[in-house]
Amino acid sequence: FGEVRVMLSALVVVMLTIWPFLSAPGWNMLLIAAFVMGGAASGIFALVPHYLAQRFPSDTRSFGMGLGYALGSIGQGMAQKFVPMFGPTALTLPLSAEIFVLGTSLVTGAIALIRPKELPGEHMEGDETAS
Repeated sequence: FGEVRVMLSALVVVMLTIWPFLSAPGWNMLLIAAFVMGGAASGIFALVPHYLAQRFPSDTRSFGMGLGYALGSIGQGMAQKFVPMFGPTALTLPLSAEIFVLGTSLVTGAIALIRPKELPGEHMEGDETAS
């Protein structure tokens, strides 16, 4: 299917299951939403190394991939500060988290759609298709 399609599909599943995951009226709905969301969100991480590796030439690949993961960690750190900060205002805490997940999922999806004309790491050294 291609990594971008799979990544975008997983993001859509996450976006569709965030409300029942955080605001489920019943235990059964929460359990189902947690299972579906966990599978979709965890599945994205199987694609991230391949996706990032293609975007950096071999001499800077480890730096680029490390930077990508570090920026993701910074985003997670910001989420733990911003979500509770907006919770006590006009929003409830679950609604604040839902908005944050929806917004960051849209940004992530938009970034995933950006495909340069040439991917510097599309073919690895020693790969017969690189010739």
